[in-house]
Amino acid sequence: MNYIIFDLEWNHHSARNRKKYKKYNPRTKGFNEIIEIGAIKLNEKFDIIDTFRVFIKPNIYKAINHNILDLTGITDEDLKYGLDFEKAMTEFIKWMGTDYYTCTWSDTDIRVLKNNFEYYFAGKDIRDIIFPFIDIQKYCMDLLKEKNQISLKDASERLCIQLKDEFHMALSDTKFTFEIFKKIYKKENIQDYIVNDFNNMYYNKVGEVTNKEIVGLHLNRICKVCNNILIVENYFFDARYKMLRETLRCDYCNRVFRRNTSLRRNLNGDLIVKKRKNEE
Repeated sequence: MNYIIFDLEWNHHSARNRKKYKKYNPRTKGFNEIIEIGAIKLNEKFDIIDTFRVFIKPNIYKAINHNILDLTGITDEDLKYGLDFEKAMTEFIKWMGTDYYTCTWSDTDIRVLKNNFEYYFAGKDIRDIIFPFIDIQKYCMDLLKEKNQISLKDASERLCIQLKDEFHMALSDTKFTFEIFKKIYKKENIQDYIVNDFNNMYYNKVGEVTNKEIVGLHLNRICKVCNNILIVENYFFDARYKMLRETLRCDYCNRVFRRNTSLRRNLNGDLIVKKRKNEE
């Protein structure tokens, strides 16, 4: 099995250049449009087999957001002769080959790639391209015992990785990610970090939550004192904190519990439970 480490750069809406952007519709609202792909292909010994880099000509946002320009250095001129997304992805998929793990720094690139793929290749399934997948950021955070997300730059500094490349350039970021992965890789525990479907990958935004979705959640309402079923007295969804807040009562031991359940949506769009906490 090979490892495909890739990084994406993308452009998004800027009010300053609104006139240069394609008219919005429900499919492009809040859209992150990929403008660069950078990737490295490794074998099982972590030898670099090949590299890949391509600029993508924008279709939705015709001008670079000034914040993206400052961050990445990518200019409108760089993208002028880029490939259309469909052709760029076709070449990328061909370059990837078969029998590989895809790897990125965090799963954000996977979410953006999924959205772009579905926009341009309506009806086609991206799962065979993405999976199996390894989130190297999560792997690194667990190793460094970091509870909060750590940036690629901070992780590189923590692990004393120094390269001449600059951050926020697609191919350069893959090089830093590769060096981190090579340094922290342990064959005996890597299987715990391999993801094979969208069910364990979620968006930060939950959006509107219907009562039907809440009722359909599999929530184990069991009293932690007597193990009997709790009765729901009231509940509401707190959109600000993405939490389902419930007041539960146990008729057997006469106790009242307040439970906060953190909710997310996975990449299939299903509402899922991320974390729950009971308070007596």
